[in-house]
Amino acid sequence: MILLTLLSIDSILKFLGTLPIWAKISMGFLIIICFIFKDAISTLIKKIPIEKLNIFKKKEPIYKPRVEDYNELIVHDFFLTLDSTLGKVKQIDFGDIKPVNHIKRQMMLKLMNLKMISMEKHFKELILDENIKNLTAQEFKFKMMSTISELVKEYNELCVVEFIKMGIDNEDSWYFVDSYEGYRSTIVDSFIERLESICISKQYETNYGRLLAILEILTVAVDVIPRDVRSLYVLINGKYDKYINK
Repeated sequence: MILLTLLSIDSILKFLGTLPIWAKISMGFLIIICFIFKDAISTLIKKIPIEKLNIFKKKEPIYKPRVEDYNELIVHDFFLTLDSTLGKVKQIDFGDIKPVNHIKRQMMLKLMNLKMISMEKHFKELILDENIKNLTAQEFKFKMMSTISELVKEYNELCVVEFIKMGIDNEDSWYFVDSYEGYRSTIVDSFIERLESICISKQYETNYGRLLAILEILTVAVDVIPRDVRSLYVLINGKYDKYINK
């Protein structure tokens, strides 16, 4: 042990011997100061928490909870899908379905255009509603169902008005929109089931999470509309041929 200490002192002296004169003088002053104030320095060191002295301890990552900014949902893919889906519907010419009824095609385009406008309007109003974050899960469910009901009623009624302006009688106008809603009823029923599941699930603790999940589901539902448009066109084929030459 003594031999190791002597070797350590010898190594230190050799190191000091390599230093320039100004460094030796500075080192000497530092040692003298530390010796004079050794008690005060020792007291200060003891006051430092042990956690502060352990500089090699692995730091735990700081968890920052996500800020739920409802306004961010205004730029959700759902709204982009509304625009892109309408564009896809407009590109359908039904040329492979003979004969092509241009009146029926115009009715379909008007229905889809008004549907997309109503969906964008009502869901943006829902997102920007300051009270949405304070609703209970049951109240959120009721609010969502009311929004869906209102927007469907809105675009259906507006659509019938537009159809009548085209010369379609009231009964045939309502038959067209009712046929569309009837064809999409299975998707609506699935949406209601998912809404119920989302509202009772503990996975979604806030209405922000619930609303985000709803928008994801609606995005998929909107994305398949072009397929449904073609199917409905075939389903009601021939009924509106009488309006072609009017």
